[in-house]
Amino acid sequence: MNCKEVMDLLPGYIEDSLEKDLHDEVVSHLCKCITCKEELDRLISIEGMLSQVKEEEAPKYLTLAFQKKLEDERRANRLSITERINQKHIPLLNLMRVAAGLLLLVTGGFIGYYIQPVGNSSDEVSSMKQEMVEMKNLVILSLIKQESASERIKAVSYIKEISKPDPKLIETLFNTLNSDRNVNVRLAAAQALSKYTDNKEIARGIVKSLEIQTEPLVQIMLINLAVQTRDNDVTPELNKMLQRSDLMDEVKIYAKKGIKSLSI
Repeated sequence: MNCKEVMDLLPGYIEDSLEKDLHDEVVSHLCKCITCKEELDRLISIEGMLSQVKEEEAPKYLTLAFQKKLEDERRANRLSITERINQKHIPLLNLMRVAAGLLLLVTGGFIGYYIQPVGNSSDEVSSMKQEMVEMKNLVILSLIKQESASERIKAVSYIKEISKPDPKLIETLFNTLNSDRNVNVRLAAAQALSKYTDNKEIARGIVKSLEIQTEPLVQIMLINLAVQTRDNDVTPELNKMLQRSDLMDEVKIYAKKGIKSLSI
């Protein structure tokens, strides 16, 4: 199978709709061909960027008019956004619309007003930012449970955009990496975790994941990530991996290169 044939099949591979024989041929080719593997990574990244909401900085000061409306709303309902969502079980589509609406409200809803310094505006902005973080986390945790692989890749992409995700989101990435039924979602999770390999706990989690993975492309990506961490457990884990009878020859090559690199 040549590169053109493989690239034509990549959309079907991402959607996990290929017959087993074709799927295995594509995997075998991707393990050997850097160009096609880079194209796969590009397509997965594009999939994750779809409908992605970018965080924007809120204005420095809130207007008096908006502060009054905000205070009226708080008096009417003391529940946080998160509590209201949990109580009402808002569907995912509506949840995402609310998140997008709040972003617009915070970032663009004050155009046309004269912005004036107000004593408590900093606290108000901090409070709203915290609620926006909670909202984004809820969107991520909802998306990651969806049937569609594309939606789950979006969830992983959202986490990847967060500079310092909380432990629950990191746990979500590892759960996805180790148990998602779609190989491309697992690859996306591995890509997201690659940002945090300088964290020792995350590095150990990546190494531990090696013994769980059976898909060659995920194995190769994790071998490369594990070697980058230079954790003491990497070489023993790679040696143990080489003893597996089901390990593809292409994966063995990467494992041996990794061991050699760590010994230098």
